[in-house]
Amino acid sequence: MQIDLDSNSGLAAISLNNQDPTVDWDDGSTEYMINFYLDSIEVQKFVGGQRTVYYGEQADHNAVYGTLPNNFFTPGEVHSIKCGAINTDDGGVRLFLYVDGNLVFDFVDTEDPIRDGGYFALYAQSQIISLRGHSGIDTTPDMTDLDWALYVVESLNVLDYKQETWGQLQSAVVTVNDILASAGGVTQEMVDECTDILWEALNALEQTDGTSGAIIPEKPLEPGKADWSDFNLAYNTLFVIDFSQYSIDSIYALYDVIAVVDAAREDTSTLTQADVDELTAMLVAAITGLEPVDSSILPPAVRPEGLDYSYIDAGLKVAFSALEQNYSAESYAALQDAIANAYSVMAHADLTQAQVNEAYIALVDAIKALEYIGAGLDPIVPPVRVPGAEGGDDNTGDEPGTSEPGDDNTDVPGGDDTTGDNDTTPPGKTGDDFALVGLIVLMVIGVAGAAAAVILLKKNGAR
Repeated sequence: MQIDLDSNSGLAAISLNNQDPTVDWDDGSTEYMINFYLDSIEVQKFVGGQRTVYYGEQADHNAVYGTLPNNFFTPGEVHSIKCGAINTDDGGVRLFLYVDGNLVFDFVDTEDPIRDGGYFALYAQSQIISLRGHSGIDTTPDMTDLDWALYVVESLNVLDYKQETWGQLQSAVVTVNDILASAGGVTQEMVDECTDILWEALNALEQTDGTSGAIIPEKPLEPGKADWSDFNLAYNTLFVIDFSQYSIDSIYALYDVIAVVDAAREDTSTLTQADVDELTAMLVAAITGLEPVDSSILPPAVRPEGLDYSYIDAGLKVAFSALEQNYSAESYAALQDAIANAYSVMAHADLTQAQVNEAYIALVDAIKALEYIGAGLDPIVPPVRVPGAEGGDDNTGDEPGTSEPGDDNTDVPGGDDTTGDNDTTPPGKTGDDFALVGLIVLMVIGVAGAAAAVILLKKNGAR
């Protein structure tokens, strides 16, 4: 729907699953309420008049999720609203709100949820709320689950199954085709029904060796929907390489690969997972092929064996997913310093686990210190967590997630005590020496007292 308010003052609210619209919220109603104020948005539940506050500030009530600034809804302007209260399979109720396509909140109420169907209602305090039909809503059914079921059916070999159950599957396919060919168009309910019919028949298959159920193939990633996380990790390495440490020939070889990779990323809609994996392998090979001038320096992505890098790699993936426009300049710059420090620490042949752990802790601290200034919920913290960032370990050898009350640091692998050693300072340059420089990185490499090679690298990896 589309909605607008005509005033900057007073309360405007949407009520969902309202059990009796003749009873006000302060007279014992049972309902969910989304309250719009000029500076904030509240989400509350009333069950027989008993109030639960999910977002907002109410006297004598602690909000479950804190406050929610109103960075979305401007009085006097028409806004597109999508909201709902939907029962979940696990007994809860999913509550969500989008304004002009922007996520405001999305969570599941599991404590005494209002699962009975109810009324949609509006509250207006000293103002008028206008509703309009929304002609831009996409009603195209979601075919994802049905397409997967059909893919499984097409992958099967009749020789692997007993004839009787195979015949039942073929009958199910005919039924599905008849439903999808119905006059009047295909609805989401019809698509869901077809999906259930196919999976019931697939699960009822009996293989020739007596095994029950269909042989399920590996689920393919569609073109344009590949996982770029490993590629991004490799690509972002380019921005923290000290190119003065490597030979000109190897740098030019890397630059040639970057040109190929960037050309391929001009249109990612046709790239499959295999294509992305190939690009990642090319880039990693070129990076690891850099020839150090100083034998004590390791090429990026080449690390001493026997150390655990899983935590710091997970932390780097989360760090690289932070978009600059979503965070304050100071906190984002601190994160870039922590990223650069992690790479500079790992660029030495005499690297120790304690130094890896220390760099990881600094990275997690920078992620947790990000000051979010974007609209809606912070996409990084919460809900995304890096291993150990749940907080609280003293790093004396505990397993991840086994923190005790009073702990003041973050879990790290390897069992090293990184809280007081004097010999765990990472060698080499600090993060300040490798500060990232925005969208373009300019690197100048001196060559034997003469020419310099200038390499322009375009940021950022595809996501």
